[in-house]
Amino acid sequence: MSPRVARFVFRESERRALLAPGSELTPQGLFAAKEAAFKAMYGPDTEDLLFWHIRLSRSGDMTIASCRDTTARIWIHSENCLSLAVAVVVGSPTGAT
Repeated sequence: MSPRVARFVFRESERRALLAPGSELTPQGLFAAKEAAFKAMYGPDTEDLLFWHIRLSRSGDMTIASCRDTTARIWIHSENCLSLAVAVVVGSPTGAT
């Protein structure tokens, strides 16, 4: 992932906090995390949600995604050029009944 794409996809605060020197997280892993969170939080109901509205943060060793009133825990694994992320929504997604 080029620095230009990373600047577009990740907020400055995400880049500073999650991609700091010495971090085990990679831009590709964080992109996979946002994509997994996007799908877990909103599934097919994504008409008014933009991918980059999801905010990533860390809580201990856990990556957390949040958007509006929905939160997801994300597990990320990266090796070489491959990244895999799994997101699990905490509570009910927005709009669920």
